[in-house]
Amino acid sequence: MGRDRALWALLLAGLAGFVALAIGYEHDPLATADRETAEWVAASLPEVVEWAARPLSWLGGLIGLTVLGIVAGVLLVRERAWLDLAFFLTAFVGSQLAASVIKDWFDRPRPDAGAMIWPPTVPRLRPGSAGSASRSRDRTGWRSPS
Repeated sequence: MGRDRALWALLLAGLAGFVALAIGYEHDPLATADRETAEWVAASLPEVVEWAARPLSWLGGLIGLTVLGIVAGVLLVRERAWLDLAFFLTAFVGSQLAASVIKDWFDRPRPDAGAMIWPPTVPRLRPGSAGSASRSRDRTGWRSPS
């Protein structure tokens, strides 16, 4: 019984911390710290580090997550792990929906320092795809040294 209470306490504390961070993000001192960190990273990030981060950034974007999701789904179907597949699909789709709702709900403006890793130029890139990948990088404070 003690473990259950501790788990619920941690979950509620995490939720409260997330809400406090989301509400206070656009105000000082967090806004100032975020801007200063972005400017520092943009000014001092070595090119080698930027190029090392590009594959991870692409993997964490919409296309990379979709490919990883399809591969994981195919492997689970091949193994006939139907319960695991249902759990995976629920978690995968649920997390994408939750991220979309949270992005729309908070409507955080793009920082003026720019993204650290610019997506490749693709003529038919769907609107929002590059933005979704960039927003995930924005939360980390990484920016381009341009």
